[in-house]
Amino acid sequence: MLYYLFKYLESLNFPGAGMFEYLSFRSALAIITALLFSTFVGKKIIAFCNASKLGRRFAT
Repeated sequence: MLYYLFKYLESLNFPGAGMFEYLSFRSALAIITALLFSTFVGKKIIAFCNASKLGRRFAT
């Protein structure tokens, strides 16, 4: 969906909209997004596992 948005912005000569066509730029954005997602969601998952003592059930 963002691809079509940036294609539209590029047709309007919006500065910087052509960056989305580069595979390396899209890959870097995907890596950064995954890192941020795992950082914020991972903290909640670890806190939930610690609160429910989930790790202690399997460690024998």
